[in-house]
Amino acid sequence: MESSKDFSLIKKVLDKYFNFLSDEGDYAFASMTEFIPNAMLDKSKNEDDEGYSFWLPIKSTITDNEILDLENLLRRKLPDSFKYFLEQRHFMELHLGQNVNFFSVLPNQLTLKFKDMIDKFYWTLLDRNYLPFANYGDWGVVCFNANKKVLDNNYEIVTLDHEDEYQKSQFYAESFLKMFELFDRQLDEKIKNVTDFRKNNAQQKYLQ
Repeated sequence: MESSKDFSLIKKVLDKYFNFLSDEGDYAFASMTEFIPNAMLDKSKNEDDEGYSFWLPIKSTITDNEILDLENLLRRKLPDSFKYFLEQRHFMELHLGQNVNFFSVLPNQLTLKFKDMIDKFYWTLLDRNYLPFANYGDWGVVCFNANKKVLDNNYEIVTLDHEDEYQKSQFYAESFLKMFELFDRQLDEKIKNVTDFRKNNAQQKYLQ
């Protein structure tokens, strides 16, 4: 049985990601006011003229019972690494890797949000043992592949494309934790590129 200390990379990546977004400016955390739970509303900033407010990626309050409800919805036990992920932060949006956009994790709405996404877009997948947890760009979905027997529910991660009606899966990562190892490298590269771009712009302005 894996322990939570094995998953510290997940917390590291999430902290790094949200710190990076904070440096990018307020609008990285903008969303329609009506969809932001009160507990996540950044009350230090006012709603704009178009009905947008700003949200905070607060500490998760997900309980064991909520995770159990989600497992009942997905009809499978979830890997401990994913449970650990759910226990880190609440967020409206979470974009990692090249195209992975996680389903929202909101206070008291965990199963509700997953059910909403599955019922709208991915209703055929659970019967085929694919457990959706993120969108893949605007054309696909990221899932746990529960078709293979694995130790401790550490399913491999696959993507499926709406172009073929989610029929053919593509391998993405060996496990949820391995996926975060990939995210960590990609996020470091993105931060470096942005930092280098800002330095180059500052130097050019200085030389003008």
